[in-house]
Amino acid sequence: LIPFLRYERTPKVAFESLFTLPQLFMEVDIPELSARNVHLQWYSYNDFYQQEMRKTLGWFYKLMPNVFPQQVIERMWTIQGFLHSDDSPDIRMRFSNNYSRATLSADSSTQARRLFKAVYKKLAGYSSTLGGKPLPFFGRVGTPGGSFHAGGSFPMAANPAGTQSDLLGRPGGLRRLHVVDASVLPNVASSTITLSIMANAHRIGAEFAAHN
Repeated sequence: LIPFLRYERTPKVAFESLFTLPQLFMEVDIPELSARNVHLQWYSYNDFYQQEMRKTLGWFYKLMPNVFPQQVIERMWTIQGFLHSDDSPDIRMRFSNNYSRATLSADSSTQARRLFKAVYKKLAGYSSTLGGKPLPFFGRVGTPGGSFHAGGSFPMAANPAGTQSDLLGRPGGLRRLHVVDASVLPNVASSTITLSIMANAHRIGAEFAAHN
């Protein structure tokens, strides 16, 4: 999560009838580090900006003239970045000897850190085109597994084994159970995956109907 400060203000943006969904999608290509794009979602004004600014600046916020925070907020955007699952930290599940207890642990990912730094640098390099600058020192890196784009628990495979599912979303050799959500995606893209899930579910349903 990266704050982005625009050079120009949008006066009285706090009084506009806005929605909280992203207003801009951006794909960042960094081929020297990854074959996968980094997906960025840009959000304009949000009512939480004032609260977050007060929390981040602490006592310094109280020393500011009243007009200053408002002018900053009228320039503020927020960028939320997502990595492809191949570039994200791994989460491992370990079971106790009698399988009565499971422990989750996250592996540190130098790849993720390298990509985040490269995105900061690229955004800063295009500051004149973008009309502002990112503020990485106010940024926040999410925890592994904390994304909104999750899936791949029963990844599809042409020749499934273990917990994989076949191309009709049937895991573990089951014949009458078809999983059609993100659980059967072989990997998770950095961009939004809703349409991909819907298209795959439609394919599975159509193929099942055609042979039954």
